[in-house]
Amino acid sequence: MLSRIATVKKKGLHRSIIYINLKNLSVSIDECIATDEKTNWMTPIKKLLENGECEAQQEKTLRQQTVMFVLIGSDLYRQGYTRPLLRRISPDQADYVMCEIHEGYVELTQEQEQWLPRYYG
Repeated sequence: MLSRIATVKKKGLHRSIIYINLKNLSVSIDECIATDEKTNWMTPIKKLLENGECEAQQEKTLRQQTVMFVLIGSDLYRQGYTRPLLRRISPDQADYVMCEIHEGYVELTQEQEQWLPRYYG
């Protein structure tokens, strides 16, 4: 059956990717991340890009820094001539992302350890 699924190609879809239509949500609302907007290093840059407001003490340095950033929706991105837009995240979001990456890496290495004795044992 899996070989049949892998060889069937629908119009506009890649043959090497298996597509599944889900009837129910795979992630509950409780599992989604919800962070409060706290002031961090991005707050003054966002205010300057949104409203043009900034403190008089920081005006010169902020105007120089905001040249490198662009605001898309409510997300702050760093732009460059030869690199793609890089999304800037808050420290709370960074902790969450690092935790998820670590959990995925640990699960991957545990799965590999289960298969190693079959190949080398």
